[in-house]
Amino acid sequence: MNENKFEQILETLRTDITTMKPDIAWIKGKLEGRAETRHVIFTTISVVVAILK
Repeated sequence: MNENKFEQILETLRTDITTMKPDIAWIKGKLEGRAETRHVIFTTISVVVAILK
């Protein structure tokens, strides 16, 4: 009986992890996009400051 309960818990965990993967990928993409945007902004500011000096 304990083994059956353990298998049920494992199956529940597998299902939960599988359903979380798309959400995690979406969050990761958003964070990477923000990091890239910040990089472009800081690069632009650096170039403008260098030109103005």
